[in-house]
Amino acid sequence: MENSKEKGLPLFLFFKNRKKNLPFSKTIRIFAAETTLIWEMDNYTLHTSYITLIRCLILSFILSFAMHAMADGQVDDRLRQLIAEGNTLAQAEQYSDALERFTTALKLAEKEKHARGIYISCINIGNTFTKTEDYSNAFYYYKQGLEAAIKSGDEDTEAMALINLVGCCAEQKDIEQAKQFNQQFINTKMRDLKFKHYYTLYNNSVIAKLEGKYDLARYYILEAMKQMPPNQHTKGLAHRIDLGDICMEEGNFAEAATYYISVLDSAQTVGLLDYSRYACEHIAEAYEKLGKQEEAVLYRNRALAIGDTLFNQQQMNLAKSKLNTFEREKRERKIFSLNTSLNLSLFVITFVGILLLLSLIFLYVIRKKNQNLIQSYQLLIEKNADLSKQNEQSKLLREQYLSALDRIEEIENDATAEKPATAQSPYLNDQQMTRLAKRITAIMEDVDTISNPDFSQSRLVELTGSNSTYVSNVINNVFGKNFKTLLNEYRIREACKRLVDKEHYGNLTIEAIYRELGYVSPTVFINAFKKVNGMTPSQYQKLARAQNDS
Repeated sequence: MENSKEKGLPLFLFFKNRKKNLPFSKTIRIFAAETTLIWEMDNYTLHTSYITLIRCLILSFILSFAMHAMADGQVDDRLRQLIAEGNTLAQAEQYSDALERFTTALKLAEKEKHARGIYISCINIGNTFTKTEDYSNAFYYYKQGLEAAIKSGDEDTEAMALINLVGCCAEQKDIEQAKQFNQQFINTKMRDLKFKHYYTLYNNSVIAKLEGKYDLARYYILEAMKQMPPNQHTKGLAHRIDLGDICMEEGNFAEAATYYISVLDSAQTVGLLDYSRYACEHIAEAYEKLGKQEEAVLYRNRALAIGDTLFNQQQMNLAKSKLNTFEREKRERKIFSLNTSLNLSLFVITFVGILLLLSLIFLYVIRKKNQNLIQSYQLLIEKNADLSKQNEQSKLLREQYLSALDRIEEIENDATAEKPATAQSPYLNDQQMTRLAKRITAIMEDVDTISNPDFSQSRLVELTGSNSTYVSNVINNVFGKNFKTLLNEYRIREACKRLVDKEHYGNLTIEAIYRELGYVSPTVFINAFKKVNGMTPSQYQKLARAQNDS
């Protein structure tokens, strides 16, 4: 209404002036002057409105930028807090809690696309797995951290990832790959040249030891100790361990024991349980070589006791389960994203309808997406192969561990044989749960046993010599799943081996393989295989064999 009044105002002034009986020419002059004044006022108001609008736009842009910067700052602060907490817990040797913090940090970094947070979290997860001697998982996350650091151009973090990868390869006796990572480390432009020189010497000692060049390895170790950073909290324990290992390889068992005992004394002084456990194990090994069986048993038992304190297997399994769930969900999201992109490309190409040109683009997009999808599957196949190698190594360690536990149990049973019997407790303590978990693992790794179609939880209970309540409790709490899921994972793991092994199973069809593993229905087998690996058995066999042939 106000606008309409303003538009009608000049005409109203004209008739008002005419009513005063003024001369027509004077009326026209007055009308023109008043109309000009109103026009100038309208222009001033419009100009002011434009300025106000521009100011509002600038202010909203500044507020948006400030809020975005504030959100980024909050993410940075949260990531720093999680990683700092994880490092504190790792230094306190609380590895399961540390792994949970680093996993949470990785989830947040992935969600916010925080590049530095991703590779720092991956490196720390790898460090945690290294401390728990899970070198396969450590290698996987060091590789992830390395790739992310290279993309971000952070050469210091790239160098640290390469140092750790050399160590992982050494633990897995992969000399060639250790050399490749070491050369890549030497080529990095690390800012701290003293630190780089120190680790170059150390890496060279690791590789020389792997190649059996013990004199050269000893020389590099001694030179590295001279260049050791002053703030290193382990005080050169790793170097003394390496010197002890070299003596063991050379047959100087007494000298090796001396090195390991010095490591044990220093580790106990600063409270490093992982070094203490390693030293006890190798002191026992050296004494066995020297024929000192009683001392060897004593140190072996000390190593087992420290291991029970150091590794809470139940909590560690739960932490690993959370990390594996996150990785699986990430793979599923990636596959879903690839499939969504593929479907969207199909829709756009169909809708546009330019047959020749868009058909070529369509084929190219499909080819590219399928390559990415195959790369994702190949990563999964490599992961399965690494896990298979790790399980073979872990199996021997578990057998040794169970043997030692059985000896301890015999001693404890002899000591309590005279005591009156008490009612059986409905709960297991941590040590009992660990023992039962080891027995269950040993049984589940016996392919002939689990391949029986009639194999059930009751049969597992019978083989463990325990009862149904205890076995169910351990499967749920330690392994973090139910019996059916656990059985399928072990059967599918064996199926993966047989699908790839041409030498021993090349003449068998997929149907013959799954029937040998206890599956009576192809649908049940395929569904179980897809749930574990994200693809069908035939896809897995084709990709894995092609990868091996290449």
